[in-house]
Amino acid sequence: MGAPTTNGWSNELYGFTLYHSPNNSEFYAFGCDYSSMIQQYRIYCDIAGNINLELKRTFQNGSIEPTEGMVADNESALPYAGREDEGIYVYYADEGMTVNPVRFLEVEDEVLAADIEGLCIYYAANDEGYLIASSQGQDYFSVYKRNNENSFVGTYTIEGVSDTDGIDVLSTSVNSTFPFGFFICHNGGISPTPIHLVRWDDISDDITPSLSIDTAYWNPRRNISTGFDFSNFDNKQKIFVTQNPVSTRAGIRFSLNKQSKVNCSVYDAQGKLIEVIIDTTLQAGDYSFVWNRETNINLKANQILYFRLNIDNVFTTRKIAIL
Repeated sequence: MGAPTTNGWSNELYGFTLYHSPNNSEFYAFGCDYSSMIQQYRIYCDIAGNINLELKRTFQNGSIEPTEGMVADNESALPYAGREDEGIYVYYADEGMTVNPVRFLEVEDEVLAADIEGLCIYYAANDEGYLIASSQGQDYFSVYKRNNENSFVGTYTIEGVSDTDGIDVLSTSVNSTFPFGFFICHNGGISPTPIHLVRWDDISDDITPSLSIDTAYWNPRRNISTGFDFSNFDNKQKIFVTQNPVSTRAGIRFSLNKQSKVNCSVYDAQGKLIEVIIDTTLQAGDYSFVWNRETNINLKANQILYFRLNIDNVFTTRKIAIL
């Protein structure tokens, strides 16, 4: 693949996160150098099957002091970048959007300590869940809501863990040891810096009121999986594509719980529009439509396409294969 050209960017990659857009189904990488200069790259596959990077945006994250902790919300389309001694800047994730911050979660006593390091996201249904930050300077973890403009929830500590750098969290049930998911963190207070896995239900009980536990909603592979069912997280609507792979026709079924503006379109793997199936306002009810691939004579066997359903500006995407 090689290395992309980084005009005006230092050679040290300090912060990094991947992002899968719910709006155009593209994959992106956000990187940040030691001076907090962020660059966003589109990740794509060319005709020969090679992975390529295309620079889309460059912008400064606060001052020139380091930014290390970064994470992107794959549902709300917001990336978070933690400027170590200032706070967490929130942006729009999609290319073409303004690079001005959407909001700023500032360093504040007993809320978010300076030396912000790791960032991660706990996904839950109905746009709920949490943004979690590692406050390395004070050895605690700060919790914010994913919705409600990232309102502050509380903090927690983990016994024996200090000077934490990287963190992550998984909401799905893993096994009998972690039936409600887990939180994972680096422990810089012990040599040689072990990694700790902590049951999410134990962390949930450390904050009042207790943090949500939702093991059924989030599947990290949902947008690119072969499963038939995934939910519109705002209105609990569902879309079903009845055949996958598709040989001739695919049935598309979904339900609306209120009058909604609906668009369902088909895109190729490069984001090019293939066909608009639906673009109208529909009343509450159950709907089914048929997409006929034979009307698109330029489609090739083994080609990957994406069905994107937009209901009142809330997007879900379904990957399909053409036989």
